[in-house]
Order: sequence, then structure tokens, then C-alpha cells
Amino acid sequence: MSRAGDVLLEPVRRHLHLHALVPVTVHESTLREQAVALGAVRHSLDVAEERMQETPQG
Repeated sequence: MSRAGDVLLEPVRRHLHLHALVPVTVHESTLREQAVALGAVRHSLDVAEERMQETPQG
């Protein structure tokens, strides 16, 4: 999405303007390609935390 910029963001902005209950501002990320790696790390940490909180079956 980072390469598409406003081509993709503008329709998202219009949709959110019509449907969001509160005003929403959408910006292009400054992370660019790094966002994918950071998102994967965040997701892994979330999954690990969920698994640690699960009660053992026994």
C-alpha cells in the first residue's frame, strides 16, 4: 500500500468520512516496507501472549 499512496488512501478516507462515528484521519505510513516486518513481529508477540494466558487442558 505504501507505493500506492493517495490512489488507495483517498477512497478509504471517503469511506471513513461517511461511516465513522468520529472523525478519522488517515495518513500514509512513514515506515514503508518496514511496516510489514514490524506488523509480523507485533502479531507474533500477540499470539505468544495469548498462548501464555491460556489455561492448560488437563
